[in-house]
Amino acid sequence: MPTIDNFTIPDFICNHFLTLIDTAPAADIQALARIDPELARGIRPSAANVKIIRQRLILQIKDKGPLAKSLFYILRNSGFNLEFIAILSVQVLGLFGPDLAAVFGTARTMGAMLVDERQPVRTLAIDFLSAAPEPLAGRKGSAGLNHLTSELAPFLGHIKNLIADGGTLDTASAPVVAGHNRGGRDNKRKINELASELNREMRSRQRLEKVLNNKINDKDRQLVALKDQVSREKGRRQELDREVKLLRKQLARQAEQAEKKLERQVEQRMSSNVRSWLIEPQKIAAAVKKLSNDNGRDIKLRALNILREQEKLDRHYANRRILRQRLRELADLKEQVCQAGRESLNPLPELTILNKELDTEILTTKKLLGEPDIEDNWCLKLELKINQATTQTEFNAIRQLLEQLTALDLLNNEAERLHNLYHDGLARLYEKYSPRRSAIPGKSASPLQLIQNWHKIKAPFVLVVDGYNVILSMSELFMSDYENDGKPGAASRRHLLQIIEEMLQDSTCLAEVFFDGEEAGQRNFSPRVREVFSGGGSRAILNRADRAIIDYLSSRLPGSTRDMPHIIVTDDRELQNQTRRQQVKIMPLAQFAALVQG
Repeated sequence: MPTIDNFTIPDFICNHFLTLIDTAPAADIQALARIDPELARGIRPSAANVKIIRQRLILQIKDKGPLAKSLFYILRNSGFNLEFIAILSVQVLGLFGPDLAAVFGTARTMGAMLVDERQPVRTLAIDFLSAAPEPLAGRKGSAGLNHLTSELAPFLGHIKNLIADGGTLDTASAPVVAGHNRGGRDNKRKINELASELNREMRSRQRLEKVLNNKINDKDRQLVALKDQVSREKGRRQELDREVKLLRKQLARQAEQAEKKLERQVEQRMSSNVRSWLIEPQKIAAAVKKLSNDNGRDIKLRALNILREQEKLDRHYANRRILRQRLRELADLKEQVCQAGRESLNPLPELTILNKELDTEILTTKKLLGEPDIEDNWCLKLELKINQATTQTEFNAIRQLLEQLTALDLLNNEAERLHNLYHDGLARLYEKYSPRRSAIPGKSASPLQLIQNWHKIKAPFVLVVDGYNVILSMSELFMSDYENDGKPGAASRRHLLQIIEEMLQDSTCLAEVFFDGEEAGQRNFSPRVREVFSGGGSRAILNRADRAIIDYLSSRLPGSTRDMPHIIVTDDRELQNQTRRQQVKIMPLAQFAALVQG
């Protein structure tokens, strides 16, 4: 806010000054611009530029700091300073200042006193405003006017006498602004104008009060209407809240019903598809429960009773039944002996002797009963042989047998389990006889020795993988990554590369994974795993990856990779035969699956 004599002008007086500037005559604005060069800087003080000069004056009023003296001129001429305040003495202004403010308004009266040329008048206005920014906000204008009329009557009469005598006003009693002393007629005219101005102000005040009362009544009616509207809106809001609560309850019930329905559907789906493996046990449990509730009519009890009657009637049948019972017990013992040989880490040699004696006893009992000799489960015998193998020669023979049986697809679901047993037995043999130092196994080392012990001895090797042969043969592992047409694609290849990368993690081994591809190329999946595309044209040409593997193994450069053992992972018999001639170790997919899942 601007200041006058280091006094900050109140906002309501500043607003009054802004109004005076805005309504000041254009001629006064131009005259002031000619006096003050700063206002006319860059422009001519013409009628066309009055608006610009007026804006500069307004900005001066809005700026902080002392109010420019040039503004006093325009503010005095635009107000009624010269006509009224200027002819009153400091004593009169000090006595009747509050009444003048009540009649003409605080902003108008105090504003005129603040821009007066007389320092005592400005000081008096500052004192009024410092005591009370709006000292007569509650006094009626009529009371102030009556007080002025009664108290100023002697003063006005003195002025009238002076005018009649043709004299002038004394500055001690009624000083006037320098340069504005006029004759008696001018003073009389000004007094009449002041009286007329006072009457007009009174009538204006009355009109304003009437207008204000009308506006207050209108606002009261609007307030009542608004209260009614708010009440109606509040009622509608409460009704909407009730509807929302009802809808939320309905939504909650529907969500609960949907959740229960979904649970039933999930339970049905779990029972039918996801948990299909529980159907058979549930059926068996139901059958057992039915037996427990129906013991009296159980066919087993009836059969046992009839068989006991038959034993009493026919002694020969009873003897045969005793031998058959012994045969079953011997078969159970043989199964336990085989299981002990399979599951023991250090099987006793007596287990083999006991197994042969049990075979002899079982054969003798079968001959007595006249029953044909049924060959035992050869998978169980093979498990026993794997677990009892103690030399590298025995394990080599078992490995060849497993590869042949796997290639002929005779092991069915037992292939992976038998390969795991073979790996475990060979690992125990290697752990027992291998030296406890970081030596690289020779080319005679088996794939199991290379793969299962790289973390211990850091044995390097190169794993050559027939990519699509693995993905298509192990479809249960990669089926979820097949393309929309049911064939393996980029997702399946990436899955296989990730599996091999995890197998070779923290090792010094490498992997070359070959895939069929129209254009030859290769790219590194990781520092250890490289993806190789065979090239060779369209898909109509078969075995493109096989030929690429043969060419790779045939063209191995001398150096570190030549000294490293190479292991090829494939079930392609033709590819196995060709790579076996190059002294490359072969790992069937059953072994690879065991390593992946183990």
